[in-house]
Amino acid sequence: MQTSNSLSTVKGLIMKVEYPFGFSLASSNPKSFSTDNSVFDLGDLAPGTQRAIRISGTIQGQDGEQRTFKFTVGTASSDNQKVISVPLALYTSDILVKKPFIGLTLSLNQDSGKIISVSAGSKLKANVVWQNNMTDRVYDMGIKIQFKGLALDKKSVVAEKGFYNSSENYILFDKNKVSEFSTVNPGDEGEFSFDFNTLAQSLSSGVPLNNSEITMDISVFGSKAGNTPSNSQELLYSDTKTIKIASDFRLLARGYRTFGPFENSGPFPPKAENETTYTIIWTATNSFNKVTNAQVTAMLPPNVKWTGFTSPDSEKISYDQSRGEILWNIGEIKSGVGTTLPSREVSFQVSVIPSVSQIGSNINLINESTISGMDAFTGSRVGETKSSVTTNITSDPEYVENVGKVVQ
Repeated sequence: MQTSNSLSTVKGLIMKVEYPFGFSLASSNPKSFSTDNSVFDLGDLAPGTQRAIRISGTIQGQDGEQRTFKFTVGTASSDNQKVISVPLALYTSDILVKKPFIGLTLSLNQDSGKIISVSAGSKLKANVVWQNNMTDRVYDMGIKIQFKGLALDKKSVVAEKGFYNSSENYILFDKNKVSEFSTVNPGDEGEFSFDFNTLAQSLSSGVPLNNSEITMDISVFGSKAGNTPSNSQELLYSDTKTIKIASDFRLLARGYRTFGPFENSGPFPPKAENETTYTIIWTATNSFNKVTNAQVTAMLPPNVKWTGFTSPDSEKISYDQSRGEILWNIGEIKSGVGTTLPSREVSFQVSVIPSVSQIGSNINLINESTISGMDAFTGSRVGETKSSVTTNITSDPEYVENVGKVVQ
């Protein structure tokens, strides 16, 4: 929290954070505007007003080690808005690293991060590794995994060493199924796993179509030595993991001869050493979350040419002749495009002159098409790659067998 003690408004304030070794940033509010997430915009601060910045993350270190955060507030340089020209305030904060009574690591599909993103309908294997870090015994230890969020497929939960309570949506691992939890000696450790799926979301599933996530609240409890097992248990460890459901960002890539916004010409089926034109249509759909910086790319084969005809004019599609690359710059694409909203679509025309060496074969009109973008909710890259579009244009209304094979 930064408070202005000035008698006048201080303009153009920024805050620079020096993170200690072993610190990993998870989130901040507001977000940093520097690539290393260390510089924050405070703007103009009037007399007596306050500005708060919340930073959260994790620190790795040895038991008893000290870590120091350093915060500097000042006015931004006119040459570089990420550099403080005049420091006005300096603050340091020390944190002591302490081992939890019970150490625990929960990884999902071998990812131990606090926040992971997966697609809808994903299968997840959770692996739990625990250790008693104390010099005392623990009696009647238990580990509870509490699920929250509508995206969990409850019917998919399998925990051989635990009990899944579906009505209250948690898994409990205790001495009833894990015998070593009755008495856990200093330094004892163990490992177990369980499985579950995220729901394959759809309009009829009842699951929100955007910003879907599952949180897993992890708690370890037990009675430490010196207390009898009948005494009330203590919380020995707690943590939270978040699973964010990424958008299902898809592409259809199809070729046509008799359908689309352009009039095509040339032999059909294609004839060796003769030019034939085709229409390619790309269709983009997006399910749950807004996607930004979306684009589609593909390369033209050596004997295929870009004619320059595209439709509609509202879509930004271009061709780099030096690279032979087609680029459809979609930009931002809303959630529900292709379901509750119309699909995004672009058409373009290509021409091909087959070689005699290609007689009897279907030939590529465009190579693999790749759609990609940034999921605005999960922060992860989403998209897919579709196989080449060939002269075997099965989507065309007048398609017949072998119509794509080059003839003499």
